Amino acid sequence: MQKRSVTVHLFTLCQIIVVGFIAWGCSGRKVDMDTSASSAAAGSPNSKDEPQRDPKDLKIDNLTSALSRAQSRIEELDAKVSALADKVDATRLTVDNVVGNKPIKTESVGSARDENIAESKAEAKAALEEKKSAARIKSAAGKALSTMDNAINEFNKAMAVFKAGKFADAELAFTHFTEGYPEHILAGSGQFYAGESYFMMGEYKLALNEYQKVISSFGTSPRVASAMVRMAHCYDAVGNAGESSRTMALAHDLYEGNPSLDWPSAGKKSAKADAHSSNALNLSPIEPTGKTEAKDKED
Repeated sequence: MQKRSVTVHLFTLCQIIVVGFIAWGCSGRKVDMDTSASSAAAGSPNSKDEPQRDPKDLKIDNLTSALSRAQSRIEELDAKVSALADKVDATRLTVDNVVGNKPIKTESVGSARDENIAESKAEAKAALEEKKSAARIKSAAGKALSTMDNAINEFNKAMAVFKAGKFADAELAFTHFTEGYPEHILAGSGQFYAGESYFMMGEYKLALNEYQKVISSFGTSPRVASAMVRMAHCYDAVGNAGESSRTMALAHDLYEGNPSLDWPSAGKKSAKADAHSSNALNLSPIEPTGKTEAKDKED
């Protein structure tokens, strides 16, 4: 469309030029005619020999010649305009290829490379996080096993002291175990044997306080029934028969069939707990498995 517009403008310019030539030709023709007329009037000798041409024919010849020259000039300009337009198109195509195509291709390749790098980094990061997570789990499991082993070893040491009849040392050992491993499965049993250590020493009020902790702090422990029975025994030993009976009745209602319900009471005359020595107790850390029979000894 740009090429056509240039051609139209050139053609209009040529028309203006042609009109100018025609005007100029007419003016020149008039001068020639005036000159010829003057020559004829002067009586030029050649005017009689040469035939006279019609002024209109001369005018037409001049216009035809001017038009022919203008047409040639227009065709020449049109050819130049066409060549220039082709050159412009070729230059534009070259610029598009150089400026337009290569950056697009480069950007596409660069984006793909960046995406691959990003994916590789993400995969490496995920693998590293998974490895760290596995290491943390392994470490936590190792610590848990180590803690469990340490807790069991400490409980067994305290139980060994209790079986040896060193009840004061046993009470300290069980209290230390309970405070060090309050969430351990044996924590309730450790609290119970802390009270049992006092019970064996005849310290019934202190024992009563330790047994109450079993119920209040370790309500899910299997030693709760045993603690209630021992509380009834402690009440009986300090002369509170009514509270002893109520506590024992509650223990029977809640834990009917539990072997600890058959444990004999200490009695007032058994302050030294000779009738309830460590040999007369079931020392299972979780729960007694059978009935315990004790023989009372006279002072």
